[in-house]
Parts: sequence; structure tokens; C-alpha cells
Amino acid sequence: MFFAKHLTIVAIFVCLAVATPLNQSEESVQKDLKVTPANSLEIPVLKELKSVQTTKSGDTLYSYVCNVGQNLSSKLGCIGSDSYAWASPQNVDLNVWCDKSNVGARISNAEVHFVVSTQNVACVVSGGGLGSSFLEVKVSAYGTTSLQYKSYFYVY
Repeated sequence: MFFAKHLTIVAIFVCLAVATPLNQSEESVQKDLKVTPANSLEIPVLKELKSVQTTKSGDTLYSYVCNVGQNLSSKLGCIGSDSYAWASPQNVDLNVWCDKSNVGARISNAEVHFVVSTQNVACVVSGGGLGSSFLEVKVSAYGTTSLQYKSYFYVY
């Protein structure tokens, strides 16, 4: 009888210990929320171009253009290009930017043309802004085996 009462008390204690969460190990989820007014001219427009190619290894390549702003100028302020290839699919974030603060020019619009082997892509303005001397555009491609790009930043 003593053993049964002792076992019952131990069982109740164990059940309470398991059912009660330990507050010391609980932590709040961390977050970082940044809210800024949206400038409709700075919302990138991502378009898939109709040119689709196939590589020797059988990968399909898709062409895109990310446009930021309206074509207000034809005067090039910055230009860049490069090409990369990987043996297996990669998640790629490409940041391209133009900084004209040393000459006082202002960015009017930008275009990033890129070719990748995935249709899972995005582009955002990641720094600066139109009308300022600095603009950064981020292009993301998820699960690609290649990246070719040309970037054009126009100034006034």
C-alpha cells in the first residue's frame, strides 16, 4: 500500500513537471520591421522576355529585365556586366549599384537585364532611390545554375 501511494505521488509530480512549460527557456520571436512610404516610381517592374534558350547540358535559360523608374534620361551614369556558372543549382542574390555622389549627378532610372536557368526570380530596390546620387538594385534567382547580367543606370 505504501508503495502504491508513493508511486501515485511520483506519477502526479512527473505529469505536472512535463505539462508545465519552463518559462526560462521560452523566448520571443525576434523581428525587424521597417516601414517607409512607397514611391510608385521606385517599385521595380520585372518582365520575362520572350527569348528562351537551351544550353548544351539541357538547362533552359530565361531572360528577364528589371526596370526601376521611367525612362527619363538616355545618359548612362553606370554600366556593368558579368557571367557566372555553377555545377549545381544555387540561390543567388546579386546587388548592383551606381554611386554618382562624387560628380553630383542624380539617378533617373535603371535597368538590369539578366539570364538565369530558373523562373523563380525577384528584384527590389535595396538602397538609395531615384532622384538621389545612389541607387542599388537587388536581383534574386533561386535554384539557378547560371547568371548573366548587364546593368544600366541612367542619370540627369
